[in-house]
Amino acid sequence: MTKPTLCLAALAAIAICPFGAAAAGGPVVLELNKLEPAGEAGGCQAFVLIENGAGAMESLNVDLVMMDPEGVIARRLAVELGPLRAGKTSVKVFRVDGVECGRIGGVLLNDVIGCAPAPEAGDCFALVSTRARGAVAFYE
Repeated sequence: MTKPTLCLAALAAIAICPFGAAAAGGPVVLELNKLEPAGEAGGCQAFVLIENGAGAMESLNVDLVMMDPEGVIARRLAVELGPLRAGKTSVKVFRVDGVECGRIGGVLLNDVIGCAPAPEAGDCFALVSTRARGAVAFYE
């Protein structure tokens, strides 16, 4: 094949597989990086580091459950983490109202409500893995 033919073949592959690395099994890693008090109003701010090994995503909507140190559900919330650029690491910050940081003993990724574009298999949850940087566990 000539160089122009190779370039056209590569461009065609990108057009056919717009989800990029995700189609090849590239994960989206969500890291609970830190929790800090949300100021005078109370509550907690969560900082999530996102390593996007997948293609560009317009939306990544997750269902998170905050557990207290005894394992009792303290709060449940939906968080939109998109848009995410392909191959880019980014940080998203969201507020957890009504729960002080010291009362969060763990965070459960209960579900991935949706993602766009969705993978061919339609299972957005399969694209995501979790880890935690600090003492608070982040698990699936």
